[in-house]
Amino acid sequence: MVVAFVSTRHGAYLSWAFVFLFLLADDAGRIHERVGGWLDQRFDLPAPFGLRSKDVGELLFAGAIGLAILAVVGVAVRHGTEQCRRISRGLGLLIVALAVVGILVDMLHTIAFLERSLLAQALLVVEDGSEMIVMSALTAYAFHVATHVGRTRFSLWSNLKTQFARNVNNKT
Repeated sequence: MVVAFVSTRHGAYLSWAFVFLFLLADDAGRIHERVGGWLDQRFDLPAPFGLRSKDVGELLFAGAIGLAILAVVGVAVRHGTEQCRRISRGLGLLIVALAVVGILVDMLHTIAFLERSLLAQALLVVEDGSEMIVMSALTAYAFHVATHVGRTRFSLWSNLKTQFARNVNNKT
């Protein structure tokens, strides 16, 4: 995304570079785990649905960061070109997929793990495997954008919508 920004000077690409930088720092530094634990200690959070109170803190932090990222990227994309918006929709879709497997499946895994369920092993594989697949798709898409000077020949979002519509029509 930095390469796309340098090539085009569109702020949307720089904002996506910061998103990826934060995701890297969070994963390497376990920021959400640390902040989640701090929030739990500071505010004595509840522990609903079989989660730990620390998990609730992690969810609160993820939600706050998600909203901040949405605001920053949204402002940059709004002032960008149609090409930037198309690429940002694709990146946003992949980030949402990453959030679903990285947050939702992780929480289900935590609940199953605390219950000492065999389901926990399967959910661990689904979570880690899905994260790897989504991150590989994000990397490939970002590399495609960078090597095409901030452009793309296809719209990931439009292609998925079209494929989804075909699948729905075939089933009816």
